Amino acid sequence: MRSIVFVMLALTSASLFAEDPKAEPPPPPAAELRLIAGTSGPSEASWMYAYKSEACEEKEDEARLATFNVLTRGKKIASVGVGQRLYVLAVAKVEPPVGADTVGKTSCRAMVSFVPEDKHAYEITHNVKARKCPLTITDVATGSEVATAQKHKPAGKCKDT
Repeated sequence: MRSIVFVMLALTSASLFAEDPKAEPPPPPAAELRLIAGTSGPSEASWMYAYKSEACEEKEDEARLATFNVLTRGKKIASVGVGQRLYVLAVAKVEPPVGADTVGKTSCRAMVSFVPEDKHAYEITHNVKARKCPLTITDVATGSEVATAQKHKPAGKCKDT
């Protein structure tokens, strides 16, 4: 009888420490990108893409992080992997309003890379109105520029995107 009680206690305690089969595994390490549009008018649009290389050859997942136009909000959030350099390409196209002094479309593209860290949030802003339309990355927690950030001149396939 004692051995039956002992076995029952052992089985009960083992079931208490066993993993719940319904429990989901923890999410993979990720960083949050808060993307801010560089355009805001009815004849303007912009896009942000993520690549694993400066040549825009290897895409990060689907590559396109966000699309901004008159029908979308000016801010979007995306999640990306961490620990590897991520190249962010921003492209904007602006068509002057009818009757404007300037003729034709203008476009602007900028590229910045950095190494995202797990559980960090970054704000990425494409300022189309500023000279050379810079793309900036700041750490949301500190408000300062990301230490691993590097500017790049879009070349190769980055010019075709």
